[in-house]
Amino acid sequence: MSEETINTIRKHVFESVVPLRISIAESPVPLCFNAPRNSTLGLFVYSKISVFLPEDTRNIWFSYDFKPVKWTLPIGVLYDVLIPSSDEFTPLRIEVKTADFPEGNIIRCESQEIASYYFCHSFKESLFLTDKNMDLTQRNAGLHQNIVKAVDQHDYETYKELFSLRFDNPISQWDKWPIRIVKSDLTIVQAYLQVEPGQTVSTILNARNLDSNEVIINGVSIKKDAPLEEVVPILLGADGFIYIVLK
Repeated sequence: MSEETINTIRKHVFESVVPLRISIAESPVPLCFNAPRNSTLGLFVYSKISVFLPEDTRNIWFSYDFKPVKWTLPIGVLYDVLIPSSDEFTPLRIEVKTADFPEGNIIRCESQEIASYYFCHSFKESLFLTDKNMDLTQRNAGLHQNIVKAVDQHDYETYKELFSLRFDNPISQWDKWPIRIVKSDLTIVQAYLQVEPGQTVSTILNARNLDSNEVIINGVSIKKDAPLEEVVPILLGADGFIYIVLK
């Protein structure tokens, strides 16, 4: 695959959006967006609709179909898990709740700073998996914060310049795959396997004793025999992880 083709796909993945409908408790009018796939729900809410939130945000949480959802996940991942593949125009209906926080089920998202912190933490964790020495972050101070800013501003050119640094070292020299498997109940299974030649999506699923009729990565239906060394460079999320959604 040529560099031009890879960049075209990465640009499409970065700029992809999903229909999102947000209802805020006690507010009669929902807010509708084309929300970027790569932004987490927490980042998006505090960046775009903080003016509509109550002053006291300590007890804010998010639900879908009356069940808590993890705001640390990218919006696109939530969409792929919760919306049937055949309903690509159906909005992801999220309700912002301000009371009865479900203690023990989810973590609190009290501010944009906290949302940014968890995004940065995820990115740094992914770097540690691929490069234990963390040479990339040592050579590029503030890399993860700048990635967050590029995602928030939907700035692909800045994102492209920063994110391409991940591939200064070829994938064959990575230590572990930064892969998370997301099940239909939003349970996350870590799949940090050692990078070896010839591994496929099936390699990852078999290692965790999982299977599925359909596998979705960043909105794309992927064959289970797809080589990871081809899938990862083009579908890696902005937070540094590949999310394999099982349908």
